[in-house]
Amino acid sequence: MAESAESIIALLSILPSILPIILILFSAVYGTIYQNGLDKKRLNREMAFFNKYGKDNLMTLENHGLIGKPVAMNLVFTNVTVGPSWWQLFIGWLKGIFGGEIQSYSRVLNYGRMEVLQRLREKAAQEGWDQVINVRLESVVISKSAGRNDKTSAIEIYAYGTAVKY
Repeated sequence: MAESAESIIALLSILPSILPIILILFSAVYGTIYQNGLDKKRLNREMAFFNKYGKDNLMTLENHGLIGKPVAMNLVFTNVTVGPSWWQLFIGWLKGIFGGEIQSYSRVLNYGRMEVLQRLREKAAQEGWDQVINVRLESVVISKSAGRNDKTSAIEIYAYGTAVKY
């Protein structure tokens, strides 16, 4: 019985030193699976939207493609908040030492941009608008501290445009 208690105590004594490694590895596996699932769901929603409507209803001002004289217009907007996993923060920290593009951060930001644009498409269609022109994206960093040294920040991406009904 004493040997069993000693082995449990020995295991508990090394737990604080290996727990961060276990959590980061868990984040790498689970975060990758979770983000792949989010990407797949977004792509399925995009395909369903394009199959239903046959075209993209979001336009920039340079390529507005107005169909006719608008009968109604209104502001339409949506947002999404995204942030990196612990694994992506760890990889970003390593890349920050050596330099170069932090691809794990780029993946999170790309997902956020694509997701907010898809949400804008869906919202405009749900509200009965034919097209959204002059689409713009804004972003803001959300963190729990005022300084830039906070490693737990997220990004809110906000999309808006002028919804048009013909």
